[in-house]
Amino acid sequence: MIRLISWADQNGCYVSESIDDIKELLENPEVLKVFHNALFDVTWLLAKGINVQTYTDTKVLSQIINNRISKDNSLEILSLKHFGILLDKSLQSENNWNGKITNEHKEYAKRDAEVTYKLYFRLLQIIEESSLEEVMLREISALPAVIEMQLYGMLFDYTGWKKELKKMKNEKNAIEEEIRSIFEHPTLNLQSPLQVKEALSTIGITVESTSEGALASLEDQHQVIVLLRKYKKLQKRLSSFGEKLKERMGSEGRIRGSWNVIGTNTGRMSCVKPNLQGLPSLAKTYVKASKDHLLLIADYSQIELRVMAQMAQDKVMMESFQNGVDLHLNTASEIMGKPIILVSSDERKIAKTTNFGLLYGMTVYGLQKRINAAFGLDVSYETANLYRNGYFNLYKQVRSFQDAALKADLIETMGGRVWTNIPKGDIRRLNYPIQGTSAEGLKEALAIFYDKKDPNWRIIAAIHDEIVVEVPKEDVLVAKDRLIKAMKLGMSYFITDVPIEVDIDISEFWKK
Repeated sequence: MIRLISWADQNGCYVSESIDDIKELLENPEVLKVFHNALFDVTWLLAKGINVQTYTDTKVLSQIINNRISKDNSLEILSLKHFGILLDKSLQSENNWNGKITNEHKEYAKRDAEVTYKLYFRLLQIIEESSLEEVMLREISALPAVIEMQLYGMLFDYTGWKKELKKMKNEKNAIEEEIRSIFEHPTLNLQSPLQVKEALSTIGITVESTSEGALASLEDQHQVIVLLRKYKKLQKRLSSFGEKLKERMGSEGRIRGSWNVIGTNTGRMSCVKPNLQGLPSLAKTYVKASKDHLLLIADYSQIELRVMAQMAQDKVMMESFQNGVDLHLNTASEIMGKPIILVSSDERKIAKTTNFGLLYGMTVYGLQKRINAAFGLDVSYETANLYRNGYFNLYKQVRSFQDAALKADLIETMGGRVWTNIPKGDIRRLNYPIQGTSAEGLKEALAIFYDKKDPNWRIIAAIHDEIVVEVPKEDVLVAKDRLIKAMKLGMSYFITDVPIEVDIDISEFWKK
């Protein structure tokens, strides 16, 4: 239930207890509406039947300027920073709005609207001075698609998923008993880091932390480490995607997450409450198409490697993509020292791990551990070093690009985002430009597809390199064609020297 709605323009500030007083203005495509957190406000208004048109978001503009997602993008902080106005938030809690609406309530609401209106022009000025107009246009253009994901959610078969949860719980309990048996400690609490560390010390393993990262580096020391990691994975899955999923389901069986168009410091989107981007592969199979509908599941093929080929202008990598050569086989041939035709399936997998690991500056030790953990091998440090040297011998421009990025005064994406505050030598300097550019291409694709799609096609998810759309069965081939075209076009704004490939599945459930 809405108690008050406030708005401001060049003539003053206004407040009303009826949404109908502003409905025509909100739906007028000729008038720009400014929100601070449009993902919440516009989603709510659309759910109430208000077809909001033409809007922007000062929270997103602030994130673009600050180039980070920290809490200094709140209206309260921005008001103080730019205007010296300390917003009174004493009435923010919904408990303060249960009684009669007073003049104090009205002035509180009007002040927020006034500050948001003024803030838009101040932030727009900064964006123009910083040459970030292109970045702003991209992020704001992606908002309607992200709001659609938030508004419609995804149909989820929780009854079927509950059976999988039961299996996981039984497996977790069995592993818990096995671990206790190994330590000869029948009451060991695996949720207690202190108890786990003490138990490990009894078998000669000393750890400062029982985090996933710390345990992963010790996996080859004892079988119990493998079991502990598996236990933690199951426990996290049950905690994150058990009852919490059910709690977020609407009466019609659809799960709705809270999406962010800029959800990470690299510019990727995110989703919380629940994290629908992090749904386990098994859980995705319980995301269903509605009756008489199908899902289109489209993802870019090796997009971050293609971005690297473009940004580094690596001739060998670009030629592999241009000629349709399997990049992982190409890498395997080099690091294994054998012709492509003799490369085995397992060797290709090792090369794939090498390609993606070294893309973001993985060390020799990290590569060794990653390969051994993934494939149950015993690759030595010396062999991993040979793989790394072979990789950079093949892709010389990648090495040059990474060396330059680690030393440069600034790093940037191909879409215009710039970082000057990441210390030289910091490994994030290798990650941000690649992930950031990939995210920019995905957002361009979302905006293009949203404008080209039919009104009854629904975008239900976007995960880094993947877009999922729910469409009526009779529209599936037309929708497939438009989605592929939109994804290729969006990414082609940045990747111009290598082909962009999109793999797409048509299914009654979400499969990867």
